Amino acid sequence: MKYLNKYLLIAATALCFVACSDDETFEPGAPSSATGEKVYFSDENESSIVAGLEDETFDVTLVREDATNAATVPVKGVCSYEGIFEVPETVSFEAGSSTATLSVKMSDKMEAFKSYPLTITVDEAYTNAYKQNDLVPMIELSVLKEDYAPYAEGIYYSDFWEESWEDVIEYSPMLDTYRMKDWWAGQGYTFQWDKETNKLTMTESYFGTLVEYGNYGQVYGYTTGGGFKFYPNGSVEDFDGDTFYFPFEWRVSAGSFGTYYEAFTVSNYVGGASSAKKMNKAQAVNHVINLPKPERELK
Repeated sequence: MKYLNKYLLIAATALCFVACSDDETFEPGAPSSATGEKVYFSDENESSIVAGLEDETFDVTLVREDATNAATVPVKGVCSYEGIFEVPETVSFEAGSSTATLSVKMSDKMEAFKSYPLTITVDEAYTNAYKQNDLVPMIELSVLKEDYAPYAEGIYYSDFWEESWEDVIEYSPMLDTYRMKDWWAGQGYTFQWDKETNKLTMTESYFGTLVEYGNYGQVYGYTTGGGFKFYPNGSVEDFDGDTFYFPFEWRVSAGSFGTYYEAFTVSNYVGGASSAKKMNKAQAVNHVINLPKPERELK
């Protein structure tokens, strides 16, 4: 038995020697940066990019922690559609600047009203995987081109919320559709206008508001009723001027508050550019959340 154990020990030692003496070379991946640039995408970037038909580029903002020196940082763009986007191989930070802009070129092969996915990543050697951070070195985008342009400026009034503000109606010739963009919780609603009957046909059957009503959840506006109409020359009560009239029904899970109108009264028809104070998506979401809550009762 002693001899058997001796031979087993010799054999095991030989195997260990062969394994440890292998000529294979271990090549670790590129380490993330524990110090230095720490580059990420700004949380102010929109994940949904909407561009005009004639737009050729859009911008993405990157940020870094150490802004001491000028730096050139490698980035990479990936899209499942070939030849749609041209993403630069690097982004440059000026000395003393904590932000940099990456301009992405869009191909003229993009189809209107079709969303294209694009993922952009920062080279991991310029990030810090060991530090908890709300910002990330990767951004996933959805990019779309459209032909919506400002059609009319005016005042929007909400009977349910008892508020009014400046706004803009947009129009798409390709779709023959009008839009109140980014109003309710950052999402707009669209409609078509029969100019012979002045009837408005809503595209969406309902929309959310992000406003919670007690334990009944979010308040929703429904467009399934009738009476959506354009009234010319102040022919609707309480409004002077051309008015788009939207009688929404407001509901929560427990029932309905009833129907209250929204109205847009035109102050100026425009042909492309608009001077009205238009809220962007983030501002629209913030505005709706902070509206004074009307004292409504379920019916």
